[in-house]
Amino acid sequence: MNLLFCINGGYTGPLLDCLTSIVLHGGEPHYDVYLLSSDLSGEAQQALLRQVPQGITLHFIAVPRELFEGFPETGRYPQEIYYRLAAPLLLPTELDRILYLDADIVVINPLGPLYRSDFEGKLFMACTHTRELLTRANSHRLGLEKPVPYINTGVIMMELDGLRREIDLGAIRQYAAEHFDALLLPDQDILTALYGSRVKVIDSQLYNLSDRILAFYNANPAHPRHSLDWVRQHTVIIHYCGRNKPWKENYLGVLGVFYQHFSRQLTEMEQKLPPEPVPMRREERRVSDTGKIRDILSACDCCRLGLSDDGRVYIVPLSFGFTEQDGRFTFYFHSAKEGRKIRLLTQNGCAAFELDCSYQLKEGPTACSHSALYQSVTGFGRVTFLTQHEEKKQALLAIMRQNTGREDWEIPEAALDNLCTFRLDADEISCKEHR
Repeated sequence: MNLLFCINGGYTGPLLDCLTSIVLHGGEPHYDVYLLSSDLSGEAQQALLRQVPQGITLHFIAVPRELFEGFPETGRYPQEIYYRLAAPLLLPTELDRILYLDADIVVINPLGPLYRSDFEGKLFMACTHTRELLTRANSHRLGLEKPVPYINTGVIMMELDGLRREIDLGAIRQYAAEHFDALLLPDQDILTALYGSRVKVIDSQLYNLSDRILAFYNANPAHPRHSLDWVRQHTVIIHYCGRNKPWKENYLGVLGVFYQHFSRQLTEMEQKLPPEPVPMRREERRVSDTGKIRDILSACDCCRLGLSDDGRVYIVPLSFGFTEQDGRFTFYFHSAKEGRKIRLLTQNGCAAFELDCSYQLKEGPTACSHSALYQSVTGFGRVTFLTQHEEKKQALLAIMRQNTGREDWEIPEAALDNLCTFRLDADEISCKEHR
């Protein structure tokens, strides 16, 4: 399942909460999450990679800020709100659909029925949070010839192939300039004005429920009342839109109980995390110098991955490459697109690893006095499958550098398409040396 978020560096906390709720309740074994941002530093990206829950593969896409030069912005509505409009032009071309979510969302039921819905010839699927009278008022404000549903952009399914043909950033920029004074919620106004007729409207009680929408619905005597039990059983996405959020002081609303429940689940998960690594028995053999670890890895020929397979351990030896930045190591691998290890990596999202070199038997006068000289590296990390050609190329070049000492290789486009490449970001690493 492909998911999209558009964030700035100050919103990584709510994003992680949202992703955790998706892993807990979204119903899928794995999610490819694409992050559009213009200000996520390398350090911030590494922090997200360390904290993201298992089952999530993050893909970072840098957005040139000049793309939206001149678009209306405020402190509450920064430039990032427009990135979702340009997403079809920025995402990998092999993606055919994606679900965009605001980060102030929690998921409480499976996403699959929404994600796999038929677009019925439309470009978007989204909800409206406005009633008929306000819909007409918004259409008049936006200069539309006839009313269209006013779209809430917090949850949007996108039909990417069609959007790549029809999205025109020039037209979006022109509309924003010509209607500057009329725009109140700029991204929603623009999407409604230019593409409102190309939206399949879906049920906000199921897919974009807020406290205000629930209250309006229950205030209508013609509607059967939707209790919190009904929400728990039927609603998929709860959206804490606006300033009224349950993680802030003075929250007013009833849907905060779902965030509180999710927070308790998260606390329980954190309590179940494995303990800190046991101190090394032969502390004198520990290698902690990053440069020394890098030298030992450079001398290794093979990396063995340990994978969990329904209670059994599956170990597979692989050629590898690696990089190091600020003391954090990333390993790169390639393989066929299908097979046992790909299935297990997809299911688990993580792997243990072991490398060793410089083995030499040190003989003694008796059997029990023999020992061995060696250098070894072990650890554990999260796995990310690489999808974009440039990152796949860099992974293959790192592997070639490890095996040949050279990195000035030409990588054919066919190889980038036909091979599966993935990286392992080492969350834990331990290096030992006996010389």
